[in-house]
Amino acid sequence: MPAAAAVRVKLPRAPRTPRARPLAPRGDKRDVILRAAIRTFARSGFFSAQVADVARTAGVAAGTVYLYFRGKDDLLVSIFERVMTEAIAEAAPCSPASRIRWSGCAGSPTCISIA
Repeated sequence: MPAAAAVRVKLPRAPRTPRARPLAPRGDKRDVILRAAIRTFARSGFFSAQVADVARTAGVAAGTVYLYFRGKDDLLVSIFERVMTEAIAEAAPCSPASRIRWSGCAGSPTCISIA
């Protein structure tokens, strides 16, 4: 008897189910990692902490930290930049330069008063 030829049938793929947890926007995850780095560095010290410790605290894989930061040093610099930017933004409305006014004492253009 002749052997039957095998027939390949291409079945349609099942539709993909959505992920159970939506992915966080890039900025949100970066913020979560920075907050975790602050906690980790405060707890363990910068030199004793590892990127894996930061990742564990943030609840992400260690490789995910490297998608947002080059390494531990970059995390520290980013924390510094963030804190300084916030401090400058808070201090800007009441900066000393905004309180200085020219008063024109006796016609002298060099006389100033501070409010």
